[in-house]
Amino acid sequence: MQWKQKLKILVAVIVMSFVVSCVLSGDKKKISGPLPIPDNYGPRTVKQITSAGENLRPHLSLDGHKLLYVSGHRSTHNNFQAYEKNLKTGQEKRITYQNGDVFEVHYYDKEKGYVYSSSTDELKENSPYIEKSLLAMKGHEANELNLKDDMGFILPRTEIYQTTLDSSKINRVTKKPLFDGDISIRGKRHELAYVRWSEKIPEVYILNVKTENVSRVGSDKAWTSDPAYSVDGDELAWVEKSTDSKWLLLTGSAYGKNGKLRYQSEYRIRDVIWSSNGDELFFSEHKDGNSEIYSLALETGCKRQVTFHSALDFHPYPTTDASKLYFTSDRSGTNQIYEINLDGLPPCSKTKPALE
Repeated sequence: MQWKQKLKILVAVIVMSFVVSCVLSGDKKKISGPLPIPDNYGPRTVKQITSAGENLRPHLSLDGHKLLYVSGHRSTHNNFQAYEKNLKTGQEKRITYQNGDVFEVHYYDKEKGYVYSSSTDELKENSPYIEKSLLAMKGHEANELNLKDDMGFILPRTEIYQTTLDSSKINRVTKKPLFDGDISIRGKRHELAYVRWSEKIPEVYILNVKTENVSRVGSDKAWTSDPAYSVDGDELAWVEKSTDSKWLLLTGSAYGKNGKLRYQSEYRIRDVIWSSNGDELFFSEHKDGNSEIYSLALETGCKRQVTFHSALDFHPYPTTDASKLYFTSDRSGTNQIYEINLDGLPPCSKTKPALE
C-alpha cells in the first residue's frame, strides 16, 4: 500500500506542476509588438534579462546587484524553482530543489535568508486533492480541484516558508489549506503581509513570523489583495474591490489601519510595489486583455504609464535609485524578465491628482 500512496503523490506533483505553470504563465495571446508612445516621453531602453525556460516575479537585492525570481520549463526541470542572478556577472544560481513549485521568492532578514511560497507540503497533506488529481489525469471533471482568482487564473495550493541562505534551516510559516502567497516583507522586522485565498475572495493578512500572531487587513467581508510594505516598513499599500466593483489602491499604517484612497479604476489593479523613497507606487493595470505598468506619485496623484506594449507587462520592481525598473512580460512569447529605464518618463503634473 505504501508504494500506491507514493505513486499518488507523484502524480499529484506532476498535475500541480502543470497547474502552477498555467498560473505563472497565464493565458497566452497573440503578441503584436510595441504600442505608440506619447511625444513627451524621453528615450527608452528595454533589455531582456532572462532567457532560459520561463522566468517571472523579479525581486532585487538591497545593493541592486542580484535578482531573485522563479523559473521553470527548463531542460533540467519543468516545475518552477527559485533562482538568483548576479546582474554584474550574469551568473545564475538555483536556490530551491523541491518536488512542488515555488510561486515566488523574496530576500529576508537583511538578506540572511529567503521567504518563499511553495506547493510541496500541500501536495503531500491534502489527500482529497491527490484523489482529484488522479481523476483529472484520467480525464474526469474536477472543477473544485483548484481555486481561480478574479482574472480566471488557477491558484496553486501553497504555503509560506522561511529559510537560511544555505537552506540548512527551513521554517514553515503558514499552515492553512489552499493559497497563501503574494508576500511583502516588512523591512527589518519579522513581519510579512500576504494574501490568503480560502474560498471566494482574497484576504490580506499580516503575520509576525516569531510570535505567529496573525491580523487581517480590512473588514471581514472586504476583498483585499496585493499588499506592499514601504521600504522603511512604516506604511502598507493594498488593493480593495468596492461594492460597486471599482478597484481601489489604498495606503495606511503598517497594520493596514486608517486606509487612504490613492487611486481608483474600473480596471484590475495588481502587483503593487513602493519606490525606495516612498514617494511613488508602481503597479500593473489590466484593461481589455492587456496589462501595462504605471507609476503613481503619492503627493500629487500624478499617474504615468511606464510600459507600452500589447503583451502582458506585470510584476514591477524599481531599483533603489529609481533609474530602472524590472518587470515580467510575455512579449517574447513566454514570460521573461526585462529591464526598462525610468528617466524617460515625462514630468509629473502638480495640479491635477489622478483621483480627479
